[in-house]
Amino acid sequence: MPEPASAGRCVRSFAASAGSLSRRAVREMDRLAVERYGLPTLALMENAGAAVARELLAIRRPPRGLPPITRALVLAGKGNNGGDGLVIARHLHNAGLAVVIVHSHPLAAFSGDAAVMARVTRAMGLAHVRASAAGARRAVD
Repeated sequence: MPEPASAGRCVRSFAASAGSLSRRAVREMDRLAVERYGLPTLALMENAGAAVARELLAIRRPPRGLPPITRALVLAGKGNNGGDGLVIARHLHNAGLAVVIVHSHPLAAFSGDAAVMARVTRAMGLAHVRASAAGARRAVD
């Protein structure tokens, strides 16, 4: 079955931008991954978050003479981008960093895949702090 014209545009857009994708192109690629290839959206979230965590871990070694980075503060909203942040937090925690997650909404407000990731990070015992002046002070201390 031939690829739809929009998929071809996505691939050409990616190649032309040397690794940079527009929001529209990413959404189209996600749509194709789910609708055409049957990839679950939770797998897309996991892959995206794991890739970001790998990049962060690769650059966590500071310049000579400074101590290594051992802590991370992750800000997460209730939607899918917040879910990506929760995946990042989980992977950083698994790599040995002390992680605190500051979220913008009560965990009960998280939905879909982000709610799944919120449940996982809570079950792992990662620190969750609701965004507020008092919560921000606790997270930083």
